[in-house]
Amino acid sequence: MYTDEEAISLLVEAQLSKQQYNTIKLQAKTKGRNIYPSYNKVRAAKERCYSDSIIVTEDECEVKLRQLLDHTVKRLLLAQQIVVTAAVPAEETSNLVLVSKWGCDGSTGHSQ
Repeated sequence: MYTDEEAISLLVEAQLSKQQYNTIKLQAKTKGRNIYPSYNKVRAAKERCYSDSIIVTEDECEVKLRQLLDHTVKRLLLAQQIVVTAAVPAEETSNLVLVSKWGCDGSTGHSQ
């Protein structure tokens, strides 16, 4: 069975609508292959991909950089848990440091 995260990847990669996903899920089920999670489970997993600190209005969307980075690192570590566990000694996993760089390509106006 696909995990919720694998189903999200399928939705994004194939650019599937909810109806298309449910059609594929139903077709597989009619062949005796219940391999796709329900759309509600996939939607809930997709919502977990978003930071709690996103503020959306009619005119803009805003997220604090620190919360965005923290959330991104958390999701990356969850996705790569097996790799991190194998590569980093257990006593060092509670003191990891994110090193990152950001910038703009100059094509539009951005503020720091």
